[in-house]
Amino acid sequence: LDALVLEGRAVPYGEANPWWPVAEVVQQACGITGSDTAEAARTHVVETVADLLAARPGDPNVTLVTAGLLHLMGHQEALRDVDPQRARQQARKALLTLLSALAQRRPVILLLSEMHWADDLVLELIGEDLDRLTGLPVTAALTARPELLERWSAPTGRHNLAVLHLDPLDDEASRRLVEVLLEGAGAAGLVDTLATRSGGNPFFIQELVSLPARDGEPGSAPAELPATLRGIVAARFDSLPAEARSVLEDAAVIGRSGFVYTLRSMARTHGTADPDRVVSELVAQDLLTVAGGRWQFRSDVVREVVYDIITKTERARRHWELALWINAEVQRMHREDEFLEPLAHHYATAAELVAEIGPVVGVPATVASEAIEALTRAARWSSDRELLLPASRLLDRALALVSEAPLSERRSLLLDRAVVRSTLRQMPGARADLGEAMVGAVGADHARALTVLGYIEQTEADWDNSMATLTEAIEEWRRVGDRDGEGDALRRAGMTSLFSGNVARAQELLGVALALARAGEHRRDEAWTLWHLAWASFASGSISEAESRLAEAEAAFASTGDTGGIGWVHGLLGYIRMVQGRRAEAEELATGVLDDARERGDRWAVGMLLVLLGLLRLWDGRVTTALEMAKEGRAIFSDLHDGPGLVRALGLLARAHAAAGHLDEARLVATEAESVEASGSDSMLEPLAATLLRVGVALHAGDGGVALTVTDQEQFS
Repeated sequence: LDALVLEGRAVPYGEANPWWPVAEVVQQACGITGSDTAEAARTHVVETVADLLAARPGDPNVTLVTAGLLHLMGHQEALRDVDPQRARQQARKALLTLLSALAQRRPVILLLSEMHWADDLVLELIGEDLDRLTGLPVTAALTARPELLERWSAPTGRHNLAVLHLDPLDDEASRRLVEVLLEGAGAAGLVDTLATRSGGNPFFIQELVSLPARDGEPGSAPAELPATLRGIVAARFDSLPAEARSVLEDAAVIGRSGFVYTLRSMARTHGTADPDRVVSELVAQDLLTVAGGRWQFRSDVVREVVYDIITKTERARRHWELALWINAEVQRMHREDEFLEPLAHHYATAAELVAEIGPVVGVPATVASEAIEALTRAARWSSDRELLLPASRLLDRALALVSEAPLSERRSLLLDRAVVRSTLRQMPGARADLGEAMVGAVGADHARALTVLGYIEQTEADWDNSMATLTEAIEEWRRVGDRDGEGDALRRAGMTSLFSGNVARAQELLGVALALARAGEHRRDEAWTLWHLAWASFASGSISEAESRLAEAEAAFASTGDTGGIGWVHGLLGYIRMVQGRRAEAEELATGVLDDARERGDRWAVGMLLVLLGLLRLWDGRVTTALEMAKEGRAIFSDLHDGPGLVRALGLLARAHAAAGHLDEARLVATEAESVEASGSDSMLEPLAATLLRVGVALHAGDGGVALTVTDQEQFS
């Protein structure tokens, strides 16, 4: 079978780039090696994509797919100005385009290993996107420990699925495997002993058979068989020559797998004259495997045992040396962003070991500061791309290294984590970080702390306090002369004003933020500010102004290649078309972006679109569908703890129940919405939701005497 085999592996300590397993697949498909510079890597991708698509390198489709693949591999410049969620979606589409084109030429086999360590994004891709390759000769083979099934299961769909659980071998199969491995040279007693001792574990059998024979007699057992699998690996390690042990130790520090040239470089650093020969010997010993310029341990157990054997002093020294080497290499190759997390991991591990055991010869006293800087860079890289869980883990590690340091050294990290935690809706932790960071904060630190506090209060729907805090933050940013900080605070203040119903103030603040974004040539900030201004115009009833601003926003999004941002434009335009009575256009717009919102995991956008589509279906008499959408919207906004969104969904649900003749349910939902509404309001659709509750339910219930205010009438127009 002339198949193309592409391999990727998840790593145990996590990656700032969660796509690492499939990023390795892309690197292999495009012929990228570990020593390639960033420019060389880009060239490889462009040439591969152009060839597969039968297009010129400058073709727009080639450019789009190339940008997505480079983003997937962690290149910072790729899709830099595109909203993170949309960038991830574009990367997923680019990967599917690559695999589809490859599979049209020859069968493709994806081997993805250690998937119990994989990020949910990768598992989601496997669960949803690969089904789109149905009909093409593509096979995905995943290996994982049983704990993966606690958070993910292989999906069903338009594909063949086989799940194989590797149970222990029975006695007969164990004896047959021993006989094969001994090549018929083992006595019957030895075969039975090894088969029994293995417990049916094939790897255990291989290791037992590999132990040196007593007195060098073929087919005879060692004087003593180790009691555990780890003991077997340790015994094999101890029997290796000094150079082989040193290279294997380097490999254990690097990780589960890596590039051969990395292992070669580290081995030479530690005095191995001919590392290629030693690596070949380790392959012959069945401790390592090598393919395609990459090596890997034959099993996790081998790597773990070898790593445990290394003293903590030597581990610290080797992690530091490896971090220095990685840093020099990525600087040379201009591929810093691809290796931010591995670099941070090795710096941090060296620093953590020094903190535990004390000073280590060869590791400078500055190791902790180097580690914190690397962890912070990796965390901010993740946060900028809305990879919040990896960012949180990295910040946890950085803060652990400075737990005894003065607050001035911890403040910036605390503020970073407060933002991440609040975005994750981990409000107690966010407030704890912020409370600590604000003690004694002055100048830019104080301005940033206020901005974070205002955002937290906004997230909690505490509009008054959020507005007061952000106003103070704006003034503080202006005092320190930081225009970027001022723009951030202005945008957040504008959103708070919009949420609280003060549309005029929102427009004023967002207008200033827009001027700052344009002055700083921050095109992405400009696009989103225009979108929010369109929202404010819509909320105030200025429909033509909202349309004009949406057109500007769409042009700005298009200039950055942010197709997802254009989807947000279409979503809001759908609401405008509904108010204009152009319901068919509104439904077409909303339907066109709903699937994209689901695929990128943007639940808030999904909820908003469901409310819109539910209103349209209800208007056309499709009550059952409207009820389903309203219920899903309520679940989404409830999970997000989004009060304004929940009121919107409840408004739809109440009227849908009434339209279906479920009057008691409608009144119960109306009561629920009133209690939620008391905690805050949103100027965009709150009046519409309130009107649907007070008027729609009453009309369907046959109640009379309902008066519409001017605002109500505008909402119904």
